[in-house]
Amino acid sequence: MRIVKAEPWMRIFKAKLVFKRKRSGERKVRCVVAAFKKILKKGIDFKESYAGTARWNTVILVIILAVFYDFPLYLIDIVAFFLHGRLAPEERIYMEALPGQNLPPGYINYVVGSLYGHPAAAFRAKEKLHAALIRGGLFKQSKYDNCLYCLVHPTEKFWLPVHVDDMPCAGSPGGLAIAVARLRQDFKITVQENPGVILGVQVERNRAKRMAKLHQGDYVRKLLKKYGMENCNPRDTPTEANFMRQARARILDNPDRELLGMESEYQEQWGELAWLLKTREDLCFFVGMGARFLRCAGPVEMGWLKRVMRYLAHFPEKGRMIIPGKKLYLHGASDADWGGEDMSMKSTTGAYLALGDYGVVWSCSKLQKKVADSSTAAETYALHELVKTVIEVHGKLVEMGETVETPVKLKQDNQAVIKMSEVITAHAGSKHLRIPQAFIHGEVGEGLVKCEKASSDDNGADSYTKSPARQKFKKDMRESMGPQPGLE
Repeated sequence: MRIVKAEPWMRIFKAKLVFKRKRSGERKVRCVVAAFKKILKKGIDFKESYAGTARWNTVILVIILAVFYDFPLYLIDIVAFFLHGRLAPEERIYMEALPGQNLPPGYINYVVGSLYGHPAAAFRAKEKLHAALIRGGLFKQSKYDNCLYCLVHPTEKFWLPVHVDDMPCAGSPGGLAIAVARLRQDFKITVQENPGVILGVQVERNRAKRMAKLHQGDYVRKLLKKYGMENCNPRDTPTEANFMRQARARILDNPDRELLGMESEYQEQWGELAWLLKTREDLCFFVGMGARFLRCAGPVEMGWLKRVMRYLAHFPEKGRMIIPGKKLYLHGASDADWGGEDMSMKSTTGAYLALGDYGVVWSCSKLQKKVADSSTAAETYALHELVKTVIEVHGKLVEMGETVETPVKLKQDNQAVIKMSEVITAHAGSKHLRIPQAFIHGEVGEGLVKCEKASSDDNGADSYTKSPARQKFKKDMRESMGPQPGLE
């Protein structure tokens, strides 16, 4: 910052000091400029306000590879990251004096570097980090996730996803030494080995058994305490047996989506549950279905949320198991509930993709954007979503230097979809799904994926499209989330 004399034409922003206590107990004070809302143009300045965050499936891949190779996990933090960027001339602003700064009368601060509260601070700091990592070709940026950087070295491995100023990373000891040396040329950093928490997710690891568990037990317990349900009567499924019938009745009884008076409470609690999808595939279908009632929630919908809280109380530490096994291989499944939404008659897509014996990288339960006029069309759209994710994840693994067996086997319970993935079917009955069908067929022809027939009972994606019977739900979730120590 520079001290300049205030002029009538200057637009001067307010400043304040923000005090924060971290999880570790450390206390921090930050100088913040209140420019976060006032200098952006809606729809124009997205680039300038972009903060680089690695995709969650990228972080999962790094954790799986760390477990497979028995590498330590690291959490690298850049100290005062937002202050490292250099603002472009048109982004520089004027700021009033800070509390206690005692500037001469009529003088203000001219902000030329990044500062907390400035919309471009994270973007400009990320530019500097990117330049430091790729300098001299030391790291290569992923084409599938521009916040993933892979070490280019003949013998050492190191994978570094960037989440704003935190980098949950893994690799060989030599790879760590190379990465740390490069970062310390430009930044002051801290390195934590085998952190217990990564991006809000708790990590429990058993290196002797080559396994790890990701869960949000502390967060779940806070939710239960917040809603006074620490000592509630727990349930072993997230929904009642008649949940689907109730949901359909609620949609038909309120076709115009009129307000029911409890939307604010419902949206808050639903959002808290959505955060759990980082580790809880067992909530995937409910969160997707529950999103359809965000604008029209009443006592019945709030009752559904209470039931989910009872389910969370059954085993708060339930989470995503990482058990790669003896070799790395991708596998997944897709399914669709044809016409499951009674008003629009749209179908629900359900799918997951895993790496190793147990290690879900990606899962999905969402309403399809278009109406499918056959079950084959609905299943094709679901498989299309899964194949696109296979391309992304397989591409990342190749960039990370990993060789994964192909074709990737994908479970599918519709025989027509499997046949059309192998042989293009060009007739009147399939013309409405020709494009996704051709996309899937192309990847099958390239040898990337292969569809395998599975009965509905053996298709683990079935529970991502509907609320099944108790035993079916438990079976599917064990296939996705893995065996749960302390529960089984």
